[in-house]
Amino acid sequence: MIKLKLFIQHLWKENIPWDQSLNKQDEQQWINLIKEWPTNITELPRFIMETSQLTEFHIFTDASKVAYSAAIYILNHGYQNTYSNSFLIYAKCRIAPIKGIAHTFLN
Repeated sequence: MIKLKLFIQHLWKENIPWDQSLNKQDEQQWINLIKEWPTNITELPRFIMETSQLTEFHIFTDASKVAYSAAIYILNHGYQNTYSNSFLIYAKCRIAPIKGIAHTFLN
């Protein structure tokens, strides 16, 4: 998804109107991006809470000059740590704005 968003941002920076045909290079890049698009969609179950002795949240973030992202997982430990289950509860990725973004924000 990031590659597609960056491609659209590239077109925006080039001031290409929505009704104008792409040049050959951009058209080929678009075709390649569409070929990479996954055909199988993964569905995630909504049920995330269960009776457990210990519940933890694990939060992961990452950033670069072109994009930033975050993912939050919940980890349930069973009674006396007999089992553990993890569930993805939130994930988001964004591309950096055209005007740039403060380095302190990315940290």
